[in-house]
Amino acid sequence: MIKVPNWLLANIEEHFEELQMLWELRRSAAADPDYDLSGLVELDERIEAHVDGLVLSEQYCRAFLLENLGGSESNAFAAAYVLLRLRDDQCAQQVIDALLAAEDDQVVVAAS
Repeated sequence: MIKVPNWLLANIEEHFEELQMLWELRRSAAADPDYDLSGLVELDERIEAHVDGLVLSEQYCRAFLLENLGGSESNAFAAAYVLLRLRDDQCAQQVIDALLAAEDDQVVVAAS
């Protein structure tokens, strides 16, 4: 296992928490008539920035993401989304395995 420096772990956690928060905001914004397309695009760009930060830290954050795969809905979504974006067959299989092991009420369709 790779030893992750504290400053990098803090950075990974911040990207992860921001991704969770922005995704929840994006989900509610999609149904909010006060949001226009440019507002949604801005949220999407911010989401992508945090995903990029995690993808670029792949070797350091993989274990962190796998730990969060079985967590709360927002943890599981954020972890699965980033793990799938790594385009790694082993990570994709771990996401699939986690979905297959989840209880019915744990699996929530991400797009609303």
